[in-house]
Amino acid sequence: MTVQPDRLTIPTCMGCGAMGRAARCDGECSEHRLDLVSADDFDAVCDAGRVAHATIVRLDAVRRRLAETPSDEQVCEEAYRQLREAAAATLAGLTPHALADGDGPSVRTGWWCATCGNVDAPEPCLGICIWRATEWVNLDVYAAEDRRTISDRRHADALVKLARDVLAVTPRRGRYLDNWRALQIRLG
Repeated sequence: MTVQPDRLTIPTCMGCGAMGRAARCDGECSEHRLDLVSADDFDAVCDAGRVAHATIVRLDAVRRRLAETPSDEQVCEEAYRQLREAAAATLAGLTPHALADGDGPSVRTGWWCATCGNVDAPEPCLGICIWRATEWVNLDVYAAEDRRTISDRRHADALVKLARDVLAVTPRRGRYLDNWRALQIRLG
């Protein structure tokens, strides 16, 4: 089985979008279908994944604190105030998600040669050929990173919502422990 490349720099025509080099293999080409997305789209997903992961890491201290049950109502009231302060400080320092939900990137299909490394994706010429080296990423690599990012964003969003709920609710006197336990149920 031939292992396809993860990331490639491919000459791409800015006019028609054709990809590839004029040079061909000295030997026998072995063409394999290769679905690609722009490296910019891939990098945006990676950046969003890093932001989501950083959010999870920062809010994990609030989650861990909430997971511990205070011993009684008196202790819980002070612990809840401290939890609110920690949630407020953490939420204030978060970076918003860097990637909007959408339809996903545009996918280009080319033919990759395992012998010479060329990717060929011809297009009808418009007569305004401007060739530039363009970064592309294998669609399978993009899809795996996108799945990780979506999962991390969902986890981060749930933790943000939980921290906001901690901030939004001030229990009545004598109900701090009940409120704490109700929030713990949402931890899962």
